[in-house]
Amino acid sequence: EFDLIVTSNPALPELCAKVAESYPSMRFFVADSYLKGNPAIHTVLYNQLEQGYIVGYLAGLVTTSSLPWANRAKKAGMIIAQTYPTLDKLIRPGFEAGLKAVDPEIGLEVRVVGNWYDANRSAELAASLIDGGVDVILPIAGGAGQGVLSASKEKGTYAVWFEGKGYGLAPGTILGCAVLDQERLVRERVGALLSGDRTLFGRADVVGAADGYIGFDADGDAYRSLPADLRSRFEQALANLRAGSPSFRIDSL
Repeated sequence: EFDLIVTSNPALPELCAKVAESYPSMRFFVADSYLKGNPAIHTVLYNQLEQGYIVGYLAGLVTTSSLPWANRAKKAGMIIAQTYPTLDKLIRPGFEAGLKAVDPEIGLEVRVVGNWYDANRSAELAASLIDGGVDVILPIAGGAGQGVLSASKEKGTYAVWFEGKGYGLAPGTILGCAVLDQERLVRERVGALLSGDRTLFGRADVVGAADGYIGFDADGDAYRSLPADLRSRFEQALANLRAGSPSFRIDSL
C-alpha cells in the first residue's frame, strides 16, 4: 500500500530489512541509524561523536574554571539510563574526547540508572557524584534526567544538555545544549526520495557539524552569562569542529 516508509531509530534498519524481504517493492528511510548496502533502505546517522564532543568540551571548560560552583577536582559525570551501541560507541567517547581536549587530566565518572524513568534513582546517583567532587554532569536518561537536574540544582553544581534546547528545564544549572537539526534532515531526504532519487537507497550517510546538522544552542541566559573568555574558547573549538578539527569518522555502528 505504501511505497516509502519513514522512521527513526538505530535498531530499526535490521527490522526493515526483514520486512523488505516479504515486500520487495517497498522502500525505507531510517533516520538516526546506520545500515549500508541494502538496496531497499536508506539510512542517515548523526555523528554523535561530534555532539558528545561539543558538550564535553564545554563541560571541560566548566570543571577547570573559577565559576562559583566549580571545584578543583577536575571531574565530570554522566548519568545514563542504560548502555546501548550509540551511547557506548559515539556519545560517551565523544564526550570524553571533549573533556580531554580541554585538559587531559579531567576524569569522567559514569553511573547507570537502569531505566529511562526513575528520576529518584538518578537524583541519588547524581548526588553521589557531586559528593565525590563532580561539578558538571551530562544526563542521557530520558525522563530520569530530571532527577539529575534536581540534584544539581539542590547541591549547587552544573549540567550540560544533549537532547536539544533544554535551558528552561533548569535555569542557571544547564549551561549549554547540543542540538540536532532533525527536521531539516528528514525534510531534505524525504523530499529527495519522493522526487524520485533512487540513488540514496543502499547508502548509509553520516552527517554532522560541518553540514550544519549538529550544533549548539547559544541563546540560553545561562550560557550567555558565562565569562567571555570561556565562551570564546568554546566557540573557537566549535568553529574548529565545523572545519574538521578534530575529525571523527564513523564507518559502522
